[in-house]
Amino acid sequence: MKVSLEVIRSNSNYNGLFSQNKIVSSGDHLYITYESGDEGSVILRYDGERWTARSGFPVGPPYIAVDSRGTIHLAGPHRKKRSEIWHFASSKPHDLETMGEGSWIHPKNYSSMVVDRRDDSLYYFGAGGNSGAIDYMRRLPDGQWTKRKTLVEGQVIYPAAIVRDGVLHLMFTGWEPNPALYQNIYYLRTADRGDTWMLGDGRVLKTPQTLNPWIPENLTALDKVNLSFGDGRADGRFACDVHQIKFFVDHHGRPHSLYGFIPSYFPTPEPLARYYTVHARRDAGGWKQMFLDPRIVSPSMVEDPKGRLHCLFTWSGDNSPEFNAGYMFSDDGGDHWSKLESVTCDTVTKASLGGVYWLPEPYRGRLCFVINDGSTLYFGALLNG
Repeated sequence: MKVSLEVIRSNSNYNGLFSQNKIVSSGDHLYITYESGDEGSVILRYDGERWTARSGFPVGPPYIAVDSRGTIHLAGPHRKKRSEIWHFASSKPHDLETMGEGSWIHPKNYSSMVVDRRDDSLYYFGAGGNSGAIDYMRRLPDGQWTKRKTLVEGQVIYPAAIVRDGVLHLMFTGWEPNPALYQNIYYLRTADRGDTWMLGDGRVLKTPQTLNPWIPENLTALDKVNLSFGDGRADGRFACDVHQIKFFVDHHGRPHSLYGFIPSYFPTPEPLARYYTVHARRDAGGWKQMFLDPRIVSPSMVEDPKGRLHCLFTWSGDNSPEFNAGYMFSDDGGDHWSKLESVTCDTVTKASLGGVYWLPEPYRGRLCFVINDGSTLYFGALLNG
């Protein structure tokens, strides 16, 4: 696989457990956001020929959304008022200079937002932090926010949301504060702008739902993505300390989750690998968990308009002690994958693919992505495949 890759900034901080809200597009414009220690948060805008930027937003880590009219939204925890989430919006389409002063919208938490371009409503989700729950609000096209609603009460964190074909998909993780472990991944969806929330099998969720991971009834009331301790498989007993979570929805409306987990926090009679990487897909009969090649680390996937899945990842190549960029594809939704191959690039070599954020839809006919390796920001595109 050949990619183009260019350095666009050299002052980025790594942030964000989920891959949403870092790179978005609207019309002929593409946007990337990142946090910089000396500049605050930054928005980059690309028109196909050149990059323009606005820095100094006093939030971080940031997340971004752009509606069909070109209104730019940025939000995140305020850097000085750390107990508050602030939101900024442009008053003119695609105009970074009209972002305004911003305003408080929610107590501190780990959050994300997404636009429903059917009516340009903006949905904000917050979990963890001061909330002890997962809450959401909706910003109407006239700029007014609805009252906060609670979906799940309990130790939850890191929500991520996607809107595709009129359905809002939501994924989040459980959180055990004392040992500081992420426990389990959960999925919900709504097709009526939040009036009704459902599990992947269509069951309606009564909200707010209480979550306690040690009470089995709490787990069965939610749609749990991952395998758990006691599921009867030596290689999937407890998806504990889940990391590197990625989330996307294919053209069939099926949500996919990519995650890694460490199974050895609990004693097992069988020898286990230290780390597993899993691709989970929500089929009609439930979640199908597929263990990826053990050489793969931090995979990230996107679907092209023909339904092919493209996956970039970090891996230790054949007969090589070094970690390199890798690629594979699937034409059956992830049931089978092509042979792993190294990524080649004419401009930048050995850029870490641990922080790949895909643009969900093609931009000017290309599948594009951004890489944030903790200091350098790269913009790339697939050139073949």
